[in-house]
Amino acid sequence: VQCWGRNDAGQLGDGSTTGRNVPNGVVGLSSVSSLTAGTRHTCAVLSNGTVRCWGANGFGQLGDQTLIQKRIPTAIATTNVVQQLTAGDVHTCALGTNGRAECWGSNSEGQLGDGTSLQRTLPAEVLGLVDGTNLSAGATSSCSVLTSRQILCWGDNTYGQLGDGTTNSRTSAVFTQTIEGRSSPTFSLPPSICSGQRVDFTTDSQNCGACEQRCAQNASCIASECRCNDGSICAWSCLSS
Repeated sequence: VQCWGRNDAGQLGDGSTTGRNVPNGVVGLSSVSSLTAGTRHTCAVLSNGTVRCWGANGFGQLGDQTLIQKRIPTAIATTNVVQQLTAGDVHTCALGTNGRAECWGSNSEGQLGDGTSLQRTLPAEVLGLVDGTNLSAGATSSCSVLTSRQILCWGDNTYGQLGDGTTNSRTSAVFTQTIEGRSSPTFSLPPSICSGQRVDFTTDSQNCGACEQRCAQNASCIASECRCNDGSICAWSCLSS
């Protein structure tokens, strides 16, 4: 891996804080599968699913349990085997191969999705995200695409960037509305749901009691959305034929 440009916080990973106008090698980094860069920090996923970060760390965005900048890559202790990283301004998120995500760094707008606005210097689990396939971070917000093709977002929503129909910032994940005004695209239902019955694709994001009646198994509210305990999202009604 090679980096170039501003290097005042060691974000080029070459062991110095000297700016570079030509590519320069990152120290001790190999077998890299992907990279992400924040405003003044950089992170890499290695082929074995581990994470290295370097650069500015004033908000804990490197995730190494310190607030000290690092001029060379530093190992980060994620819970999951990581398949993807994304970085915001001063926060970082990692998507595991199990579909779960962790974030760390600044959390002033809830961009870590852990249900708080507390800064984290270690990876913290994103609440309610269990089946992510892709992550993307804005400056102070984050989003994930799910296996169902739905989208969960959390963090700063001053300009409606979470897409949930409000301008309320969120400390935990909420579903983004589709152009039809609901969060559920058409997709195949698990066989345990609505067997032999007609299906009405509607959402019930508040009433888990109603959701339990829609599921073949019990349900619980996660991220302001009802989910059946078999992992499917309760975003439909079972109707008598």
